[in-house]
Amino acid sequence: MSDTRNITQFVQNPSLLVDLCRDVIEQLGVSTNDADAGERAIQMSEISKTIDRLKKLGIPVPDALRTEKLRLACASEMTEEAAEALEPLVSGLWDIIGKIRSRLQRRGVNSPEANTEPHGDGIERHTRSETQPEALTYVTCPREARRRAGLNQSAFWNRFGVTQSGGSRYESGRDIAGPTQILIMLYACGKVDDDDLFEVRMALGSAYKQSSE
Repeated sequence: MSDTRNITQFVQNPSLLVDLCRDVIEQLGVSTNDADAGERAIQMSEISKTIDRLKKLGIPVPDALRTEKLRLACASEMTEEAAEALEPLVSGLWDIIGKIRSRLQRRGVNSPEANTEPHGDGIERHTRSETQPEALTYVTCPREARRRAGLNQSAFWNRFGVTQSGGSRYESGRDIAGPTQILIMLYACGKVDDDDLFEVRMALGSAYKQSSE
């Protein structure tokens, strides 16, 4: 970005920078379109119901149907390669946005009365006023909790200081580390929210290290 003319267009229209980031993310194979994810979920549900009905009727399930279900499932998950490629982008933007956000707060730009607001990572704030009737699900069935939240592995686990690969292992059955369990439960019960977690990460600065366990 050494070309001043290129920088100027982003200064004049900052939304172009958002579009550029979105294009980079999607080029890495990660969709940022919630409508696409919703449509895939609907298709997955219908295919699963069809497969179940065929099994109950004793009818062989066509390979094409199984293949399509697998394709949709794979499309819904972020690949390991994409997660590794995105981590430097997320970390860099997180640091920049955190500094800008703190300055905006000092100027009173953010409304303290709002129940939810977007974070730099695109996650809506989880406030203390919200309740989690099935908080334990976050620890006992983390994959289910994440899917209910509508988040990919990177977005869900990064808030708890866990890498995407570490979160994937937890979702695959590996025991979640005790300190992480406690943090997750505090979050799920509304004792801490995304603002709290964000501020702690900012306070840690370069000392902040994600867990890959």
